[in-house]
Amino acid sequence: MRKLTRIKSFWPGIAWFFITATLLLMPSADLPDSRDWLDKIFFDKWVHAGFFLLLCLLFMLPLLHKINTKKYRVQLWAGIAICGSAWGYGVELLQKYYIPSRSYELGDWAADTIGCILAFLLCVFYLQPGYEKNSL
Repeated sequence: MRKLTRIKSFWPGIAWFFITATLLLMPSADLPDSRDWLDKIFFDKWVHAGFFLLLCLLFMLPLLHKINTKKYRVQLWAGIAICGSAWGYGVELLQKYYIPSRSYELGDWAADTIGCILAFLLCVFYLQPGYEKNSL
C-alpha cells in the first residue's frame, strides 16, 4: 500500500510525459499551420521549453518533502533534469527517423534543455525547504 502511495505522487508527471510524447511525436500534417508572427517570436521553442519545464517539475516536486537530505534531493533533481534533456534529444531523433514530415532540429533540443534547467533551478533556489531569498 505504501509503494502505491509513493507512485501515486508521480502520476501527474507520468500523464504529462504521455501527453507531451503524443504531441511531440505527431506527424506535422496533423499540426496547425503556424502564423508568420509566431515564427518571429520563436513560439515553437517557447512551447518546447514550457513542455519540458512542466515535465521536470512534475517529477521533481514529489521529491520535495519525501527526501530529507538536501544533497541527495538536489542530486535526484539534477538526474531528472538530465533525463528530461536526454528525452528531448530522443524525441528529436524519433522525429528525424520515424515521424513523417517531421525533422531534427537542434534548436528544439536546446529549448527542451533550457526548460529542464529552469525546472531544476526553480526547485533548488525557490521551492526547496530552508531556502532564504536573502541568502544569495
